[in-house]
Parts: sequence; C-alpha cells; structure tokens
Amino acid sequence: MNMKRSQFLSILVILLLVSFSVVPIACQSNSVSLPTKSQNQASTQTTVPTFTPTCNGTCPPTFTFTPTPSLTPTETPSCSGYTDVSGNIDGADFGGDDTSSTPSLINLEGYGPNGNVYTFTLASPKTLNFSLCPTEDPNRITFLAIRSSCWDSSTDKATNSGYCDDLSEIVGLSLSAGTYYIVMAEGSGSIPGPYDLRIKSGNIGTVCTVTPVSTPQAVTPGTYNSCSNVYDLNGGNPISTGERVGTGQIDDSINTDDYYSFTPRNNGPVTVTLDCFDNGMCTTDFDIYGFNNCPVGGTPTSVGSSNTTNPVEQFSFTASGGTTYYVDVSAYFGAGTYRLTVQTP
Repeated sequence: MNMKRSQFLSILVILLLVSFSVVPIACQSNSVSLPTKSQNQASTQTTVPTFTPTCNGTCPPTFTFTPTPSLTPTETPSCSGYTDVSGNIDGADFGGDDTSSTPSLINLEGYGPNGNVYTFTLASPKTLNFSLCPTEDPNRITFLAIRSSCWDSSTDKATNSGYCDDLSEIVGLSLSAGTYYIVMAEGSGSIPGPYDLRIKSGNIGTVCTVTPVSTPQAVTPGTYNSCSNVYDLNGGNPISTGERVGTGQIDDSINTDDYYSFTPRNNGPVTVTLDCFDNGMCTTDFDIYGFNNCPVGGTPTSVGSSNTTNPVEQFSFTASGGTTYYVDVSAYFGAGTYRLTVQTP
C-alpha cells in the first residue's frame, strides 16, 4: 500500500516536469515579436506618432477666397471719324441713310439701333436750325440731338423728337464757338432709310420766294376740296398773259386738298408755283399736281407735278390756249397756309 503510494507520487512528479518543459515550446512556435519598451515607459502607455508636413523649405500660404466685385463698364469711346457737315450750314442738305448703320454711341433710351452721328465746328457763335427732312416718309419716328460730346447725352444742348408726324426739328439754337455733334436716331419700330439733314443759320421765318403781281384771292378752307366745287382763278374766264394767285389753308387730316382751275387764252409755257407753306425746315410738306381734265374717277392726265421736301414747289408745262387745266394743292403732312401762283403765256 505504501509502495503504491510512493510510486504514484513519483509518476505525478515526472508528469509535471514533462508538462512544464513542453508548454514553452508550444508557445514559442506561435509567438509574435513585440517591440521592446524603454525602461521609463509604463507598460500601459501607447506611443502615438506626431505628423509634421514636409514643405521643402517653404510652405504655401493659406488661401482665403475674396469675391471680386462686379465692375461697371465705363463708356469712353472716341469722338473721331464722323462725317463733318460744317460745310452744309446754309448750304446744300446732307443726304443721309441709316439703313445699315448701327452706332453704339447714341446712348438714347427707347430708340432703335439705327442712326448716324455727324460733327460740325463753329469758328464764332451762331444761331442754328436743324431738321431731318423726311424724303416723303411721314411714318418714321426720328430723334435729333445736338451735343458737345458724341456719346454723352448729359452734354445735350438741345433735343427734339417728333414734329409733324414725328420728324425731328431743332430751331433757334444759340451755340458758342466750338465743336459739336449731331446725333440722329430712329424710333423703335421705325423702318430705317434715307433722309436729308438740313442746317440753316439765323432766324427762320416763312419762306416766300415768289413776289406776286396779282392780288391773292383767298380760298375758304374746306370749300374747294374736289373737282365738283373747284375754285377758278379767273372766274371761269380765259386768262391773258399774266398771273393769278390763290391762298388757302390745308392740313393732312381734314382739309387735305384744294383744287384750282384756270384757262390760258394763249398757247405757251405755264409755270405753277406753291410757296409760303414752310419755314424752310420741313415742318410741313405740301405738294402740287397738274391735270388737263378734272380728276373725278379714274386717273387724270398729268401735265406736271412737284412733290419734294423743299419750301417751294414748282413745275412748268406747255399749255394749249382755250384748254382748262386743274391744280391740286395737297397736304402730304403738316398744316398751314400756302400761296399758289399760276403764270400764263
């Protein structure tokens, strides 16, 4: 019994020795090498590396976004290169056409892109008158400005839009010596086209170039507006050598026409003249048409006509003695009085 017990204890000791020698071998074969801690580092601390960026010597500055404010464009165009119309003052009309012209310097609100800019220079102070003659187109709406800077409307000396069917005119503008600009613009919706720029100096009054010999005969407005009640310049009697004069008043909406008749006694040239209806600046446009029969129904035979924008309308033809002729004084646009003179052979 004691022997067996001593043997058991011996076997147990042997087994324990064997187990202690085997376990380290098994752990060693599956172990992971850990970094060796420094002596002054506690076993519970973990080292966290500090990141320091490398900038190759100089780090870029921190970018801060600052929005750029919107810029308002400053209009400073050149005032050179425009047609000089100084020579047209008190001279011939300047023929313009803005069909394909689209200046950007007009600087006017409410007007279309078409227009023209002109320049003129005064050596001494003058009073000037400007107009855009319509060349028989009263449906256009135009604008006219006289300024000392071609593009700056704040330098306007005078402006005008719309007279007699919206055709522009500036009358009696006193200007000192210097250089000025004429700005012409089409109204929005107007059809661009030709026009005549007219510049006259001094005081503009009624233009009457014909000095009548005969005493004018007054025609009551609205009375002789057709061939059915035509006014005869000599009371139905043939006119011998000399002239007859009639005066009347017409407009482009109600009393649009006055009809006259006359019968030359002799064969030869007849001159028909209409004046005293315009101040020379196209404020009105009256025309005259001649026929050798009363224009009632159908188209009468024309013996002559004059339908310009000039302040005097005139035509001539060769008359046959004893034949009655007719003249229609017509208001194309505008309103006012007129004088008709017929010179017979």
